[in-house]
Amino acid sequence: MKGKRMTREQGLVFACRLTGDGGAQVVTWEAIKQWSSTQGTLWIHLDRTEAESRRWLQEESGVNPIIEDALLEAETRPRSVVINE
Repeated sequence: MKGKRMTREQGLVFACRLTGDGGAQVVTWEAIKQWSSTQGTLWIHLDRTEAESRRWLQEESGVNPIIEDALLEAETRPRSVVINE
């Protein structure tokens, strides 16, 4: 990731695919939408105030609705939840 300049896409602050060896590859919305779990772990930082972030999270992400609600909350005190999925 060193030397890469990140640009902010609509609602996407930052995203990367963790490589499993301590590294990461920066990805775009397009890569996020094409990602599958066989490609490794995906880390996504969204701006919850942007419509595209909310739309993707609710309609395309496949995230449990309870998790969606927590991620879209204005008050996001630090928390940890274990989900079997």
